[in-house]
Amino acid sequence: MIYFNGCSFTNGYELEKKFTDRFSSRICQHFNTPEDNDAKVGGSNDRIWRSTMNHCLTNEYDLVVIMWTGINRIEYLQIGKNTSGNKYLPNTKTKRPRWRATNWKSHVLAHRNLEIDKLKTNLYKHQDSTDNHFHYLNGYMKEVRNIRHNLKYSISYMLSTKYFLEAEGIPYLFYTFSSGQYKPFLYLLDEDYYEAANNYWDSVELSKKQVVNELPFLLEDGFYDLVKKAKLPIGKLDHPLEEGHEYMAKRIIEDIENEKIQAFL
Repeated sequence: MIYFNGCSFTNGYELEKKFTDRFSSRICQHFNTPEDNDAKVGGSNDRIWRSTMNHCLTNEYDLVVIMWTGINRIEYLQIGKNTSGNKYLPNTKTKRPRWRATNWKSHVLAHRNLEIDKLKTNLYKHQDSTDNHFHYLNGYMKEVRNIRHNLKYSISYMLSTKYFLEAEGIPYLFYTFSSGQYKPFLYLLDEDYYEAANNYWDSVELSKKQVVNELPFLLEDGFYDLVKKAKLPIGKLDHPLEEGHEYMAKRIIEDIENEKIQAFL
């Protein structure tokens, strides 16, 4: 069985027949093996990290394929009754905790200083979020979660997942949905950082060279980039369509065969 995780690009969003046409299904059809696609629309890298760990400790997989998403998303645990009438949320009369994704209506960076353009950047408000909750979440995402924070945390999730899978003896392949949120900003890893409390001191950080040595896929084109370069159709909501998923499936099948993963020899 192959486990897949990611965001809408791995989920097969915008495909008419996603359960047969998405790249994960095509790969599993090719190798005649069961598919476990855990990717969610709007999923964040912290969700990918959390859910991959949980699934791999609960199930047995021959291979894990992860397509990491954008660095500017997070998930959070929402507690409280759902009184919104949202039909997609169960247990509306209980305070059952639920993982929620922060979804951006728009996200704009100022190229001069890489800070968020606060006037042009806005979060989507979930139906079951209170005004107070949304106010503080929106402030946190704009004021605290800067690009350096997001990049470093995403890299930490990737490294943690890599070392976990290696420790468990589970073969894996990593990709990105698009290189545009990674390659242009890797130089930020070579800046000087320090930690601060009542005093401050130099912080030990991983350099760009160290990170790329551990995660070489960060220098490669992502799914979206490959599809655009191949001039394949893109959906109205900016996701690869059937031809793109077929293209990506062939790429990953080739990678599986080149890696000589035991279960698929």
